[in-house]
Amino acid sequence: MASPQSVIVSPLQSSYLDVAYQLHCQNHIAPWNKNTFSECNQKLYMTLQAINSERFEGYCILHQVCDEVTIMDIAVARTSRRKGIGRKLLQHALDHAKLNNANTVWLEVRASNQAAILLYQKAGFAIQQIRKQYYPTETGTEDGVVMSLNFRALSSSEMGNLHE
Repeated sequence: MASPQSVIVSPLQSSYLDVAYQLHCQNHIAPWNKNTFSECNQKLYMTLQAINSERFEGYCILHQVCDEVTIMDIAVARTSRRKGIGRKLLQHALDHAKLNNANTVWLEVRASNQAAILLYQKAGFAIQQIRKQYYPTETGTEDGVVMSLNFRALSSSEMGNLHE
């Protein structure tokens, strides 16, 4: 069983690319093709991995353009959810954004993913827009929630602290 303290977050190693893509496919009704996913582990992107005793627990894909970072995808293995691994990946993503002089971090999440929305709000993200019927589901569509965190607009005491 994974605990956040035993999970190491680092840049994605190519040896874990296939397992990361498998996790991506398990977590999306309409996953990216493998080539698109693989390109997210190359120049212009940063992909983080969460590993616990050589077990792949999750990943986070970031894309930076100028002073804005977009969290393109974040996923945690189903058996490892609700154990702080997503929070740890998110904190490393925000740390990476700050270190690379980003002012704003953007993400989008399914409206039905209330656990993720709460995590993002605790980290200081605010809802900016609702994209109606944006994501495909097995029975139709659901809304997408666009959120952002502006580092300049928040003092360190206002920004949620995700570190253990």
